[in-house]
Amino acid sequence: MTAATAEYFVFREWPYIVRSPFLRYNLFMPITLDEVQHVAKLARLELTESELLAFQQELNALLGHFQDISDVDLEGIDPKPHAVSLRNVWADDVIELPLDRDMVLKNAPKSRAGLFVVPTIIEE
Repeated sequence: MTAATAEYFVFREWPYIVRSPFLRYNLFMPITLDEVQHVAKLARLELTESELLAFQQELNALLGHFQDISDVDLEGIDPKPHAVSLRNVWADDVIELPLDRDMVLKNAPKSRAGLFVVPTIIEE
């Protein structure tokens, strides 16, 4: 198959659209038992033979779901950055009276000349 005669499958990932002739075909190879053992060794997991077989089946089922997703026809559908629409939630700017200085300073542990007094943190 040459690039001139290849049918391209469009893989969409916002904001990029990747065109590849290789994604049109089933390239999801099943996970072998050796690969499951290798990953278990890297994760320092001691798994029995039955657990290894169970994980192999689960991983292959997961790859099958990825194949199902890749088989969906996306022609004419624009990619979206999010699954749900987003909008900013802003409070309306409302002019209110400021807090009274004496009321605010009433809760301060120390105040002087209408200001908060805080401990010194920078030594001279």
